[in-house]
Amino acid sequence: MNLFLLFACLINLNTTTVSDLHAYHVSKCMAHYRSDQQALQISLHFFIDDMELALSEKASGPLFLGTDKESEEAQALLRTYLDENLQFVIDRKKLDLDWIGRETTDDLGGIWCYMEIPNFQAPVHLKIINKLMLEAFDDQKNLLSFNFDSGGEVYYLFGKGHDQEVITLPN
Repeated sequence: MNLFLLFACLINLNTTTVSDLHAYHVSKCMAHYRSDQQALQISLHFFIDDMELALSEKASGPLFLGTDKESEEAQALLRTYLDENLQFVIDRKKLDLDWIGRETTDDLGGIWCYMEIPNFQAPVHLKIINKLMLEAFDDQKNLLSFNFDSGGEVYYLFGKGHDQEVITLPN
């Protein structure tokens, strides 16, 4: 019986595509406040096929994100999209995200993007807007963890009808 189950799983893995591997739509973002560097460091992970769908209306053709065939417009479209849909705001002023880079995950199904907000001095209140892929998927969820130098960590879940949070930062 165990051999049969193993065989069935191997057949299923052999016929499963990357897009079949997730029946959910989620991104995860980690923001870490580094007071010693006066910077907010941001790491963002998303599934490639989900992001390509979100970017498809603005693309002139297939993007092939994270592959050797990546289109010339892919990087610019991705950066613009992230700038418009992932925002950090203090006193109604959107902070600029400095692009550090990105890398494809080992399974080629996702991408990690790295950004930073330099010269960031922790305000009392920070508004975070996370609308990533909400226009593309009704069930899209965006998880954000915010780490403080003090060791504290808070988690937020964004989705349709709830795309922003205000964080009260410790002094």
